[in-house]
Amino acid sequence: MRAMEWLATSPERPGVFAFAQGSRGIFAIGQGAVGIIAIGQVAAGVIAIGQGAFGWIGWGQAGVGIFHAVGMAGVGGRGLGIVLPLVPRVGKPRALPPTVAFADVWSGQESGWVEVRLDAGSDVPELLDPASLQRLPVKITSQLVGGLRQLASRQRTRVLADLRREGDVIVCDRAVYEPPRPYQTQGGLFMAHLVLGFLGLVGVAVVWWAVVGRELIVILNEVAG
Repeated sequence: MRAMEWLATSPERPGVFAFAQGSRGIFAIGQGAVGIIAIGQVAAGVIAIGQGAFGWIGWGQAGVGIFHAVGMAGVGGRGLGIVLPLVPRVGKPRALPPTVAFADVWSGQESGWVEVRLDAGSDVPELLDPASLQRLPVKITSQLVGGLRQLASRQRTRVLADLRREGDVIVCDRAVYEPPRPYQTQGGLFMAHLVLGFLGLVGVAVVWWAVVGRELIVILNEVAG
């Protein structure tokens, strides 16, 4: 059993650190490098960085990454630049403030955010109780009318209205909403992206294993002696 090769300068002999054209190692640097971490004009590995990069993470002018890719042109699970994302984004939910019951606002016990539904059937949108869909006796300030009208045209949008009692009137001058996430608005298009993206991801992973993964197993065995 030969000793572990720490430094390799020939493509025929892989090492922990490999520096050569066609280098092979744990850390490989050079044109055509293959390694766990590979850096070169063309690089392949688990983490690959180069003009052309192919790995679990592929960053380069042209990058292909199973999990992440960066490039002026590329394909990856996710990515930055002009990269075709194989995994669709589901979007991040917006954190909405805690709510109070409309009955508590009406009685004057509290003021705060109340969940409402919007009815855009008139010039001035009306606030409805989400459960009964009954109109809530609320005065909406003129500055808020335009924004509520736009929100009322959107489907599956959760809306909170900031309500307070002023004398005998309940006033609303602010509203926040939770934007619908892509899978809620895109419907079949999102599902098609999900299915085709998954198949593409599996295809990239299979090609990576055939071209790079097996070679990495050989490299690790040779380096370990």
